[in-house]
Amino acid sequence: MNILVYNGPGTARTSTERTLTVLKSLLKGRCDVLAIGPEVINHADRAWQSTTALLVVPGGRDLPYVESLAGFGVTAIQDFVRGGGSYLGICAGAYFATKRVEFETGTPLEVVGDRKLALVSAVARGSAAPGFVYDSEDGARSISIIVDAARIGLMHPDAATPPYRMNVYCNGAPYFDIVSGSQVEVLATYDSNLVTENAKGKPAIVQSSFGKGKVILMGPHLEHDNTANLPDLSEWDKHQKVLLITLLQRLGLSPEIPIETFRHEKDVSEPLILSNIADSARGTDWLSNLLHEHGQLESENVVMLKDSVTNFKFVKCNSSVSEYAAIPSEDDAFLPVLYSSTGQILQTSTEPSKFNIQSYFHHLKMDRSGFSTTTPLQFGSQILSSESISSTQTILEKNYRFSTALPNGIVCVASKQFSGRGRGANSWVSQEGCLMFSLAMQHKEGRSAIFLQYLFGLAVVEAIRSMEGGYSALAVHLKWPNDIYCYSRDPETRTRVLKKIGGILVNSSYMNGVFSIVIGCGLNVANNLPTTSLNELIAQHNSETSDNNTKLAPLTRERVLARILSTFESMYQVFAAQPLYAFSPFIAKYHDAWLHTDQYVYLQDQKVSARIVGLDESGMLKAEGVEDREVYLLQPDGNSFDMMKGLISRKK
Repeated sequence: MNILVYNGPGTARTSTERTLTVLKSLLKGRCDVLAIGPEVINHADRAWQSTTALLVVPGGRDLPYVESLAGFGVTAIQDFVRGGGSYLGICAGAYFATKRVEFETGTPLEVVGDRKLALVSAVARGSAAPGFVYDSEDGARSISIIVDAARIGLMHPDAATPPYRMNVYCNGAPYFDIVSGSQVEVLATYDSNLVTENAKGKPAIVQSSFGKGKVILMGPHLEHDNTANLPDLSEWDKHQKVLLITLLQRLGLSPEIPIETFRHEKDVSEPLILSNIADSARGTDWLSNLLHEHGQLESENVVMLKDSVTNFKFVKCNSSVSEYAAIPSEDDAFLPVLYSSTGQILQTSTEPSKFNIQSYFHHLKMDRSGFSTTTPLQFGSQILSSESISSTQTILEKNYRFSTALPNGIVCVASKQFSGRGRGANSWVSQEGCLMFSLAMQHKEGRSAIFLQYLFGLAVVEAIRSMEGGYSALAVHLKWPNDIYCYSRDPETRTRVLKKIGGILVNSSYMNGVFSIVIGCGLNVANNLPTTSLNELIAQHNSETSDNNTKLAPLTRERVLARILSTFESMYQVFAAQPLYAFSPFIAKYHDAWLHTDQYVYLQDQKVSARIVGLDESGMLKAEGVEDREVYLLQPDGNSFDMMKGLISRKK
């Protein structure tokens, strides 16, 4: 699910940026953290709600929030929380979510008035600390709050003996007067250190329910480290960070969020294992040439290679990865790549949670036999696999020497990515059971390169739908240009809702008349978080049919990867055989698979409503104006759910 951080009129740049940075760090691998503007919340279709777990409104100015989200936006937020979503308000975002604001009364800065959002039955008064100045750090203070650590579940050794005090960043923060009789829980109060007389002992952080949802409002900026160089904030990660993690847990986010409090556990890459379906040493001739030209011999079986981003340590084994001893500490900067001197498949762990190379190659051979192609299928014949890696896309794309030596069709797969990449500035959330891989290939026709993302997306959908056993029953679809969505059954309402289960990232470079393409893909196969998965769809399908003959078996990452690669390569051969690599043979199937036929969108820059009618020959969307009947060529606006919210920008 997404964590959305509001970034509209009134938000303070420092608070917004720090909120995004901290949440991305704390929720890495669990949720995608995205900045959004008021046009998303205000849009009539409310598409953001179905993919969002938490809406965060950061610090800044409360009145512009009121103006930008007046009416429809406020109602949309209320309905989102009432239906089970969570809301986190920080400083101005906290003022905005109470019943009434009374800020700096009797001064030139006075802001007083009722608030329609009213998620929490309280009056927000402020500033809790004296000296506030708009758009300045001059009024910033390091103040003390008291936290009831045992009651809220705060995990910190210093919190064992109450009361637990910590210093926090305050700049215009509210304190809360709770409406009598309301069910508002006080999580922290202001201590006497540097706060006004009216704020002493008053609630600084509160929590409340709103319908089925949860709301936390905090006056202090727990997301701020010591950027203002204030005293007593140097150990932010041991105090404020721990409290912030606890609050996120109370808002219903995964309780498995690691609390990196007392020591920093860095993400560690596991060795890459190179396997070859041909079971022949000749399949690794490319590697021998690479090491001969650029490698440095360390020992008889070990060659070091320094590259643009990653430094590799190639280790020759005989039959098993267990032959490889632990990396000496001085070599931690080198990523091991294990390969067989004879080309045979190295024996690895047979644990069900591990990616099984033998099973993958078995399915690959079976799938290839079902396709009639002009030349034998080769994509995926060589595979680099790892239990934990920074990013499969980075390994194949960002290392110049390594990437230029790779054979056409090699694939890199990881069970876990700790820096998975999505489109633009987005990340790809890594969960156990998710299929995460990148494919390196060569492409010669530049004008058709844009269609590769469409072709690959179509191949993913076709691969799932075409698997033997009735998997065409799964409602898997394409969201233009590069996402995989599905219709899932909401367990409470039993209605069908759209959820994202996959994404595609295509990067390319050009050299000597050939495009080197790296296609990255993440697909939720067996992981129900952060959205849903293929196996969850299968479970829903099976629960809705009483005919045992139509029940579906769960899918494995090995089976799905093999089918995707075989399907894509067979389609690519047809694609490459067309004049200028035309996409025309796949248009009908593409339109059948995507979600956008006759979808109405609003062109933000033209202020025109239009209807999607298809793709044009350049790969852009074609839309027809509802009133002017003009044909518009469209492109995404860079937001991960742009098409789902019906907003799009015109091609410049």
